[in-house]
Amino acid sequence: PSRVGGFPRTRAVPPPGVRGACDWAETVVGGWGPRALPWVSLLRDVRARVVARIHSYEAFTPMPMHTDWSGIDDLIFVSPHIRALVEASVPALADGPRVHTIANRNLLGAYDLPKYEGSEYTLGLVGWNNVTKDPQWALDLLEALREHDDRWRLRLVGHGFPKKNLTGPATNYRDALMARIDALGDAVERPGFTTDVPEVLRHIGVIVSSSRREGTHEGLIQGVASGAFPVVRNWPYVARWGGARTMVPDEWVVDTAQEGARMLLAAAEDDIAFAERRRAMAEWTVRRYDWSVVRPQLDALLLSDAPPVATAPQVATPRHRNDG
Repeated sequence: PSRVGGFPRTRAVPPPGVRGACDWAETVVGGWGPRALPWVSLLRDVRARVVARIHSYEAFTPMPMHTDWSGIDDLIFVSPHIRALVEASVPALADGPRVHTIANRNLLGAYDLPKYEGSEYTLGLVGWNNVTKDPQWALDLLEALREHDDRWRLRLVGHGFPKKNLTGPATNYRDALMARIDALGDAVERPGFTTDVPEVLRHIGVIVSSSRREGTHEGLIQGVASGAFPVVRNWPYVARWGGARTMVPDEWVVDTAQEGARMLLAAAEDDIAFAERRRAMAEWTVRRYDWSVVRPQLDALLLSDAPPVATAPQVATPRHRNDG
């Protein structure tokens, strides 16, 4: 018998409310792809077109393997490397839905605000309270920079690292992290959680992506759009699938914190060239990831009467005056 993820294929009978919605709608969108994705893929005789969406979270769960892809019409990935990972791990996709790569929604105009004095020596990590974000890598970067200039500091924006419901390894990670933060004293700032991210980014001149894995990393995109210089780790859990280099220019990406410190110090040697480079990076980010660019791609997919829109261009290094 036909099987899905190692289990015999069956068909689910939807509750009346779900059946009514599926019969009424022309298109049903599953915005995330965890438990609901396999379930909706097994619904019987759905009249509506079914569109699913996968981020990095779902790609690291078994749910794509438990999905009957013959029950999904279109599948959206938020980034090329997550698409490559899932296509390699779920061969059934090859005979399943039409596949698309469309980024997340970001209203980037809100982040174009002047920086506060002193931001040029401030690293920022927006969202840091779990092992996946790997804030210890950001501390490695900070320490490497402070060997050259003790004006450098790090702002950790967001909820604090939890003390409960952690695995043993995560507890050990947290304890080591907090000991390092305490030892660095005033060099590490923790302003806490805020809903006003554009205002927070006015304090940050260098946006750090220290994660072990990301799908898109909205904090990075928003930070660069604000005029912050990016130091992007080559996210190790997804590096073999292209990782960060499928999302941003290669010149933003480093393999180690020490490499990131050298890149940043070299870029900041000339204040005028550094400012021009940050502006070019911000403009490139807005041209690629702003909602004004992403929405037409979604409209073309979801709305039958929308005009066709070309897919996003390949990542290319933003140019600035010193490129020659």
